[in-house]
Amino acid sequence: MVYDHGYGREWTEVLVYRKEGYTTSVADYHSHAFYEINLIFSGNIHILLPERTLETNRSHVVLMPPGAPHYIACKPDTLYSRQYLSFSPTLLEAFSAQWEQLRPLFGENGRILAVTPEQRERCGELLDRIREETKAEKKPRQNKGKPVHNLHRFCYIMEFSQEGIR
Repeated sequence: MVYDHGYGREWTEVLVYRKEGYTTSVADYHSHAFYEINLIFSGNIHILLPERTLETNRSHVVLMPPGAPHYIACKPDTLYSRQYLSFSPTLLEAFSAQWEQLRPLFGENGRILAVTPEQRERCGELLDRIREETKAEKKPRQNKGKPVHNLHRFCYIMEFSQEGIR
C-alpha cells in the first residue's frame, strides 16, 4: 500500500522527515491511516488531541495511532523544528507479540510525552538512523545487497518509545 501525507510525500512502510520553519505543514485537525511519532525540538507549539491540549515551548514526543485526529501548530514568533516518523500498521505484523506490548504507548487518541534534552538528542539520533537506513534500502547498489530488515526498524521504534517515556 502506498501512503500519502496529502502534501506530496508518498511512501510505503516508513517515512522519516524533518520540518523546520515558522509555520506548520498541515493547516487543520486531521488523522492518518498510519502511526506517527513526532519529536518536537523547538518552537512555541500548540498540540491538540481529542483528550488533551498543550501549549509549550519545550521538547515533547507526540505519539499518534492510526485514525486519531490531531493538530500540531506553531506560533510564528520562534523557529519551529520537529522530526517525525510515520510507519504503516502492517510494518510490524511479523513481531506481533512485541508490538502488542508497544501499541498501548500510543493510546486510543494519542499521547504527549515530555522529554529531557538528553532524551530529545537520543530520540533524534534514532530517527536519523532509521532515515539513513531507509535511504540505503532504496539504493540497493550502495547498500551492497544488504537490505534493512523490518526487525531493525522495530528495534529502533521500540527504543525510541522507551526513551521517550522514561
